Amino acid sequence: MNAAACLDITNLSAVLPNGARVLRSVSLSVQPGEVRALVGESGAGKTMIGKAVLGVLPP
Repeated sequence: MNAAACLDITNLSAVLPNGARVLRSVSLSVQPGEVRALVGESGAGKTMIGKAVLGVLPP
């Protein structure tokens, strides 16, 4: 973990109840004042990353 990061995600993975793996080893670090965008095709996992960061997904 980077001590200066305001958001640090390391090896985030998620599996849906039906067993489908939707995220595999996602890592992201955002520094204070930095702006990042999640860009990808439909179904790529952008919303799932947001839900994980917000704590909406069960652990």
